[in-house]
Amino acid sequence: MPDRHLGIVPVSGGNKASVDIHLVNGSPCVRTFNVEGEPVVTPLTRVQTQRRRNLNGYRLYNLYEVPALHGGGTVRLRLDQTAEDEKSGFNREEHLRAIPPNDPDHDGLYSRRNDTESGNRLLDDSMLRERAHTVGRGRQLLDVLSWAAVRNASAAAQHCRDCADLGPPLAA
Repeated sequence: MPDRHLGIVPVSGGNKASVDIHLVNGSPCVRTFNVEGEPVVTPLTRVQTQRRRNLNGYRLYNLYEVPALHGGGTVRLRLDQTAEDEKSGFNREEHLRAIPPNDPDHDGLYSRRNDTESGNRLLDDSMLRERAHTVGRGRQLLDVLSWAAVRNASAAAQHCRDCADLGPPLAA
């Protein structure tokens, strides 16, 4: 993914009032140049993800720590598209990831994605014409929880049958 310039962002609690942010592989970075004129990219560290209420619901923001080398402090970046983004044609969601690949939480979260997608697909396949069996949020929640409980009970029963076929454990 190419380097994309996000802009100058205000810094809270640092030695500098603002920092110039570039987005590299979905991660916000500070780009400087060494004495040879080659770019040096320093990724910011995600400190917290915040959900803040607005008029229509919620917006997500990430707080990032600016390295001391670049003045320290924290910056808050909005994770969805802003009015300025729409005017300029910038697709923020495409270039700024909530949890980029270099984040310590990335592998733990994204490793579960295939299992989650598989479970969602099984749930969709259990529905007639991929439509919910019930109407209303509460009833649909009950349906999903009941479906999950039956799936877990079936898996536990299969595990017990598989273990019974192995016979008694061998003594050491």
